Amino acid sequence: MNYDLPKLVADYKKLRSLAKTAKKHGMSTTGLWRIFKDNNVERQKPGGFSGASSLHGKRTYKPCKQCGKPFRWFPSGDRKFCSKKCMHDFMRSDRCKYKHWTEREERKCSQCGEIFETRKSSKKRYCTHECASEAKTGISLKKKIKPIKIVAAISAYFKSNRSILRAGRLLGVSAMRIERLFREYGIYKKATKKNRAIKRCKRCGTRITPYGDVQVCNACQGKMMREENHWNWTGGPDNPLRAIRGRVAMSEWRKAVFKRDDYTCQACGRRGVKLNAHHVLPLRDREDLAYIVSNGITLCERDHQPTKGNEYAYAQLFSCIIARRA
Repeated sequence: MNYDLPKLVADYKKLRSLAKTAKKHGMSTTGLWRIFKDNNVERQKPGGFSGASSLHGKRTYKPCKQCGKPFRWFPSGDRKFCSKKCMHDFMRSDRCKYKHWTEREERKCSQCGEIFETRKSSKKRYCTHECASEAKTGISLKKKIKPIKIVAAISAYFKSNRSILRAGRLLGVSAMRIERLFREYGIYKKATKKNRAIKRCKRCGTRITPYGDVQVCNACQGKMMREENHWNWTGGPDNPLRAIRGRVAMSEWRKAVFKRDDYTCQACGRRGVKLNAHHVLPLRDREDLAYIVSNGITLCERDHQPTKGNEYAYAQLFSCIIARRA
């Protein structure tokens, strides 16, 4: 890189800024710093401040623009005030040409009429976001508390079978508001503790928590969903169909059905998909035909799904297909 060292040093002493000198000569600040370091350019000491760079020059004293008090600064810096307080005082004074940026005034809200304070340069017309939204949309965001009377609250409480939650729904308020209203009048404990509704299980008679439409206890609910009462009950471990499906003969029957149909779905003709061996006459009614190859047909999983529970509706069609294969 070609550079004129005497000219760089002269410009640096004149501008007193490493960045400005580098910008003038079209190079980076780091590159100029390395040039000065390689050529052992004499640099001034920081002037008692260990964290300051020697290239910024020695610290000197400069009068504050607001109070006139001298403060220490670097010649390369642009500081004009001794503190932030003096800077803010100057911005509010008549000497600052940007005074209107910080001047404040009182205005009247265009929506609710309340007085609020804002900057003179601001275009604010509303005191809050709620007022601005209400002026634009016509919908108030301020929550309005619905007044309720104690007589209406007691009436709704007894109409809803002594339920605070249901009483609140009838009146369109929260259950907490009704509970607080009862406590204010001293009738909450009398209304709930006296003649409290007792609910018992319809199966075993044990006491249950009176909420919702619960009719039985948890123990009875579990018994109702077990064994033959469950909607997906298949007969349990003693089911004879489970024993038939688990034998080796069933596996051999499936292989024989697949081999006869050339591992092809007889409904759609697809190969290379997951196949199922379907009993033409259901196994639950004809256990004697469980291992008969002529009672089986190869179906893909997609076509096998609609036949579950409707075996007799497809029995004639599948019998014709099997007869043609034979």
